[in-house]
Formats: sequence, C-alpha cells, structure tokens
Amino acid sequence: MLLVKLSKLNSGLLIGTGIAATLMVSLTLLHNQESIARKNSDNICQQIIKQDAELQQETLKQLQGKEGSPRSSIREILGEPYCVLPKASIRSGVITEAEAYQMSEYSRLIVAYENNQYIGYAIEGDSSKQHQPQRKQIEVKKVGDIESGEVIAGQRVIGGLGDISLKFNGSVKAPVTGVVDSEFVLVTEDNLIDSTRDCIIFSSAQMPAYLLKICGLTGRNLGAVDRGSPIGETGGKLHISLLSFRQVDNQTKKWIYVSPSKTLIEKLVS
Repeated sequence: MLLVKLSKLNSGLLIGTGIAATLMVSLTLLHNQESIARKNSDNICQQIIKQDAELQQETLKQLQGKEGSPRSSIREILGEPYCVLPKASIRSGVITEAEAYQMSEYSRLIVAYENNQYIGYAIEGDSSKQHQPQRKQIEVKKVGDIESGEVIAGQRVIGGLGDISLKFNGSVKAPVTGVVDSEFVLVTEDNLIDSTRDCIIFSSAQMPAYLLKICGLTGRNLGAVDRGSPIGETGGKLHISLLSFRQVDNQTKKWIYVSPSKTLIEKLVS
C-alpha cells in the first residue's frame, strides 16, 4: 500500500504521481516475473526457434488421437515452437526429441517425438507451486501371468517381465526435474496391483508419454524434485520399470512396458 500525505492545493498532482509510481513498480515486478519465468524456461532450451511462439489451451484439443503422426502435421497445428530441448535417451534404442511452446508466464507445453513421429505432450508448470498428490490409476498392458507387485502365498513378487533389477545400495536420483508419487494402482485385464511402501512413480513434463516405476526403496522423497536430487534410498536392490503410453490392440491406449536406456539407468544410480 502506498500512503501519501496531501494538501488540498497539490492533491491532484500528488495523487497522479503516486498512482504512476505504483504502476511503474507493478509493471517492473511483472516484467521481472516474466523475465524469470522465461529465463527458467530457457535454462534447458537447446535452441530458440521463435521468440514469440505461444499457444492457447484450446489448441491442445487438436492433438487428441494424433499419436504416430509425423512431426510436420503436428507443426501445422501448433506452428513453430519457442525452443528445442536437448535430445534424450529414455527408451532403449530410440532418441527422444522435444519442443517447447509457451502457454503462459508460468507454464509451457512440451511436445515429444521419436523417429520423427509424435508420441505425446505434457504441460510443465511453475515448479515452485506445491504438488498436490493424488492416487494414480495406471492401466497397463499385461505382459505375463505373474506381475511385479502381486502377492503369492503371502509373499510379494518383486520382479517380473518388464522390470530391471540391480544390486545397488545408495541414493536414487531424479534423471530430470519431475514429481515423485507414492499412491498408485496398476490395472491389468484381470488384476489390480496396489503400490507398496517401497515403490514410487516418477513422472516429468520433460518425459512426455513415459513413467518410471521404481521399487526397492527404503526411503522416499515425495513431491516435486529437481534433476539430480534424491528420489529415495535403496536397501541393496533396485527394481526399475519404464512405462510408455502407446496404442495397443483395438485402438485402445495403455501403458506398456518398454526397455529403459542405459543412459537413463545411469542417471538414476550415478
């Protein structure tokens, strides 16, 4: 609040000056916030393509069902991106490329491609906002008769098809900035598998269409985490699964198990 002591004679001039000063301060703060937001966005940009590229929320509706489309057709919908992000090795044998579009001062759209085909998008928001955990229901394509996490004769299955198990005792780190969740359930054709206290799901806007399921943790750091920050601690064994949201039989889309790249695993345990 700006308080000004006025005389009758000069009140108009002083009030006008006070309002102008307030507006200047407000605009300066707003400019600084925009600069900070854009600077944070630029931190992981590999190359700026179009400085004023912005999108409206309504545009995202046009991306529904476009998975597998060539990059050129997605560019026709979205236009040129604000910037290109560094290439990433997430799934074994494939390089993931991503492009970013500004949506507001504090959020941006990240669109991902593999083999020059669109695989999905995510919205990256203000990381300073507190993460609100909610139970995730993840519909998974079944890969075997026995799934990791199932209980047989009172004993929990700790590994299955699609899992990679490592001997590792130490801190597991976030490969990119993202969110760690503990409340989830895997849904297959004939089973519901609840999460346990040694498992987490890691998601990130920088990894659209991918989820990491990590088990074997004795301690978990839940909520928003920065790249390189600890996700949790292991007790000597680590179980890693990479899930990708893909189209399966009968045009249905589900999460399927895919092989994580060595680079991704190295980021988790290095």
